[in-house]
Formats: sequence, C-alpha cells, structure tokens
Amino acid sequence: MKKAVSLIMASVMAVGVFAGCSKKFDKMDLRVGSDIKFGKYQGEAIEWEVAGRNFLIDEGKVRVELRSKYVIDCVPFDEDGESTWEDCSLRKWLNEDFYNEAFSKSEQKMIADTPYFNIYGNTRFLTDKVYLMSYVPYRMQREDSACEPTGYAKDKDIIMSEDSCIYWSRDVAEASAASTVDGPYSRPFVLTLGDVSGNTGFGNHEFDAEDVGVRPVINVEYKVSFSRDDIRKDDIVTFGSYSGEPLEWYVIDKDKDGLTVLSRYAIDDMKMDSNGADSFEDTALYDWLNDDFVNDAFDSKQQKKIVAFDNGGSVSLISRDALNDLFHNDRDFRNNLYTGYTPAFYAEHTELEDEVLPANKKIVDTFWLSDINGVNGNGTAFNMGRMSAEVPQDMEFSVRPLIKISF
Repeated sequence: MKKAVSLIMASVMAVGVFAGCSKKFDKMDLRVGSDIKFGKYQGEAIEWEVAGRNFLIDEGKVRVELRSKYVIDCVPFDEDGESTWEDCSLRKWLNEDFYNEAFSKSEQKMIADTPYFNIYGNTRFLTDKVYLMSYVPYRMQREDSACEPTGYAKDKDIIMSEDSCIYWSRDVAEASAASTVDGPYSRPFVLTLGDVSGNTGFGNHEFDAEDVGVRPVINVEYKVSFSRDDIRKDDIVTFGSYSGEPLEWYVIDKDKDGLTVLSRYAIDDMKMDSNGADSFEDTALYDWLNDDFVNDAFDSKQQKKIVAFDNGGSVSLISRDALNDLFHNDRDFRNNLYTGYTPAFYAEHTELEDEVLPANKKIVDTFWLSDINGVNGNGTAFNMGRMSAEVPQDMEFSVRPLIKISF
C-alpha cells in the first residue's frame, strides 16, 4: 500500500537540505510509486507520485521526478489557438502562475531546473521547472495513463473517459502533408492522455480547449547520503561529463560487483573501424572509448569507481543479446531508447538558420552494438527497433557507452 509522506516531513527535509544537513536515503520514502505531498493549489495539498529517480553520485544528491497524482486544473494548451509546446501559453502558465502559486519559497529552492527531451517541435531539448508528460511512453498502452481529476478540475467540466479524465501531453502532432481538405487530422493537434475507452485515436483536441486537464511534472532535489545498495535497476545515475555536460546513465543491471549502466543519450558519432576488425576489442572505437573518452569524461577519482569488464576494458558497448532482452522485456527501457542525443551532440549536428536535422536524426539514433560478425566482419547497429542491422565498420553511427561503477 502506498504511503503518503506528510507536508510536515517535506518541510523538514527542505530545512535539512538548506541547512547543509544530509539525510540517510533509506530513511526517506522515495521509492518509485510512492506518494508525496508537496505544495498547495486552490487551497489543497498537491499529491505527487514518484515517477523516477536520478542519483547524482558525485554530488550526494538524488533528483526525484514527481508527477501529480491527480489532474489539478483545466487550462488551454495555447490561448491563441495553435502552438508548439515550447511556445505555448500553458508552458508559460506552468512555470510562472502555477509555480509561484503552488510552491513556497523554500519549496521552490528544492525544484530543479530540468532538461528534458522533446520529440515533437523544433526544439529537441528544453529546460523547465514544471513541464508535462510525453505521450510517447503511453502510445501502445494508453490505459496506463488513466488519472482522476481533483474536485476543482472536475467542477470545470473536464472531459471524462469512463473513470479517467483527459489531459494534455506536451506532444503536438504535425499536420499531414497529404491532407488536402479540412478534417480532424489536416492540421496540427495536441496529443492527449487519459483515454481508457478503447478509442485508438490520438485525442484530436483544439489548442484552446478549456475542458482538457493539466497534470504537472516537477523534479525535486534532496541532499542525501546514499550507497550503491539504495540504487535500483531502472534508476538513472549522473556520473562524469562529456562536451561540458553531465553524463546520465540508465541502470540496466546490478550485482555484487557494481552497477552496469548504459548512456542515456548518444554522445558522439564514430566509425567502428576503418580497416575492419575481427572483434570489438580490436576496433578503433574500442580504443577510443578506453583512452580518449574515459580520460575526457572521468577524473581520476571517478575512474577509480569504474569496474573493468571481463575483457579488461573500462568502457564497452551493449551487446545485441543484452539489448534484445531489455528491449523486449522492459517497456520503460524500450521507450527510453527513443531519446536521441545529448544536447551538445544534437546542437553540433543541427544546421543553423532554417536547416533542420535529417529525419533519421530527429528522434531515434542508430547506435553501435559490440557484436562483430565473424563471417563478413561487419559491425552490428540498432535502429528503430531492428536489432541485427549488420553494416560496414567504416560507417559512422552513434555511440552509447556502457560502463560498470562501484562506490
């Protein structure tokens, strides 16, 4: 049974953070799925559920992603009738009106500026205090997005689908180029969540609709002392940096020797090898990962926390079998693969002015796996869910490093 953490405890934690007092992580109820009360809106405490955790290993902090347990209000996506998420009036309302009304000054200090990946629109990476959920993780199982409204939102005649209400995602679908007549899909529309009726449509709601709900997401940062035992598979850890940006990693496995983590984003484009190698350990990419990359991304103290793999290397790539297993058996991991590049890498590969990233570079990158075909010497890459794309080693694809850390 989920346990709600009281507002009093949240206030105590806020005081502890800013007084320099570090709490023990295992004394706090920050498990994924647990409930927290934080802030107030329309006279009532806001209830949040823990949706994800990011352990900042070298800072002694954990950043907890919270999404509101209930839809809190009905607000138009854009008051002018049409907009991308980055320019819409709802994004401004969340980060100004709602943020200032819902949270005290001490609570605001705990809410992190959060960079996040945006699939639709012209800007792939945005940074906000408050944002909305993406439609993408729920596109195949929309019933998982079911949510009830608060009494305040219900009184505003919010659209209902059985026992769930309809609320905005941050994703705006583009108009179909083949469309020649006015119709439900002839122009952009906002993808909505919460439909559990079995309707397979995309939620064709007008941008200025006043009966669609809002379900905010925030990230709250706690200064805590934690150990490797507190981190679970599917958590995120922040460790090292590359191109001036912190490196975020998915925890894909955990054993007595440490945490096996895969880079959350592609960090660069590289050839596997120009001459063709018989094994991954013989490639130029393997040498680069274990020399230039490891020395650039991690300082001497961080390198001591990296556990060598069986082949003796500090950095590797995920194998086809391991990725295949995760891709087919872990839906959250599969959805998280569709996140493209680090902000720096994306910016470097996006032309200025009116040029845009090629379609295959917009959302899902093709990245190298560690497998080399012994028959033809080709490398193996992952693209759009295809696991065995054997390609020449001298092609450039993205790199998502794999490391094992212990502390």
